[in-house]
Amino acid sequence: RLLHPMLSSDLFWSSLAVLLMIAGAALITGGVLTLSPVVVAALFVAVLGAGLILYSPYLGILLFLGILYLRPEQFVPQLEGLRLPLTLSAATLAGWGLHLAVKREQYRSSPMLGWMAAFAVVMVLSAVSSVGKDALATGVMDALRIGFMFLLIHQLLARPDRAGTALNLLLVFITGLALAAVRAYVTGEVLMEHGLKRAIVPVGDFDDPNDLAAALVVGVPLALLAMTRGNPWLKRLGGGFALGAMALAVFLTGSRGGMLAFGVACAVMVIHRAGWGRGAVLGLILLGLFALFAPERFTAASVVGDDSSLGRIDAWEAGLGMLAAHPLLGVGYDMFESHHPIPAHNSLVHGFAEGGLILAVAWVGLQYWGILTATRLARRTEPDPKGLPLRDYGAALQAAMLASLTAQFFLSHTFRPIPLVPLAIIAALGTLACQTAGKWDWRKDLPHLAMVPIVTLAGIALVVVAVSVAK
Repeated sequence: RLLHPMLSSDLFWSSLAVLLMIAGAALITGGVLTLSPVVVAALFVAVLGAGLILYSPYLGILLFLGILYLRPEQFVPQLEGLRLPLTLSAATLAGWGLHLAVKREQYRSSPMLGWMAAFAVVMVLSAVSSVGKDALATGVMDALRIGFMFLLIHQLLARPDRAGTALNLLLVFITGLALAAVRAYVTGEVLMEHGLKRAIVPVGDFDDPNDLAAALVVGVPLALLAMTRGNPWLKRLGGGFALGAMALAVFLTGSRGGMLAFGVACAVMVIHRAGWGRGAVLGLILLGLFALFAPERFTAASVVGDDSSLGRIDAWEAGLGMLAAHPLLGVGYDMFESHHPIPAHNSLVHGFAEGGLILAVAWVGLQYWGILTATRLARRTEPDPKGLPLRDYGAALQAAMLASLTAQFFLSHTFRPIPLVPLAIIAALGTLACQTAGKWDWRKDLPHLAMVPIVTLAGIALVVVAVSVAK
């Protein structure tokens, strides 16, 4: 109470800005004599950015998303050791907490925050059972990292004027990632596998072609939405350009799961616009085009003899064995490859192997509630907030989630931050819809709560069947 009058005054923020300017000038003056120009510039930008984030945490979360996807260290290698996403998220958390204290921001709750909290807690519990103190420290830090990222996106984007801007910028960021992948492919920064060139972006989470494709397909529905319903016409052209860049980049990755996820994203969007029949036809057409024009890696013969395909089945079987031996909390966080030579190559398998049934239920619950919330947004009958087409964004994010889960069926992305970004945005939009239509109806959600363990067991059963058929 004593701090509130001071923190809410313009004098405080003006004084803080002056102090930051002085600090920036001191950095430049002192740093020019001792440091490289790049480091001096980075420090100055860091000080300036910290001031902006304290003034507006919303800018911090936008910068965080931009750095998470665009990875400036691919162009300025000196930034690689600065861990910019972690630094930005910490500064944004501090700024949001400060604004929350002086009531410039409002805390908003939602069921998806509960699922995210449960997921993070079980991560920590599974890390406790891991061997060695390093595993526990890593598990706790990773749980805090993704948990706070989810919380900040959810809280700071739950306003109409912010959500639309953030989604448009997310499309720009993913398009930039696609262009970076094409550029790297042209310049020869590729992964060579069995004599085939596969596109990568050689930094961060994108130095694997399958991981890169999984990140790109999330932007496909947003590009389709801009291309078909954008206003003015320049936005439609931008959507078409973004879709073309993503399609080319996904194709160049040579990722079978990525191409399948791309088709799912397109088909779901067509279903929303024109019904199930046309969506199914589009899906079949895309599969036919893949079969006709895709490289050798997509042929049936290559799938049967591909060591990566056979290795996935072995990894799934190993994950089922870990679940059978440790059904509650698994073998421990980040311990899968201590029990098997290669990753799980399936997010559900990775989750239940390292965290047991409890973590599998938490992870499935988070994904289930994301798709449920996006579906409700797409089907809502209440008027949308001014300037924010919630129904359109709900349809696009539902398609993005289904495409992301398709890619994650072949990847160990259970604890990765990138797949959580669309989930957090869905949670923010769901909270926003609740603000415009009334309170959460918990009675309506009870049947869905009961469905989560059923879907989890069904997913495990699907893995068992897949392993049995493949073997």
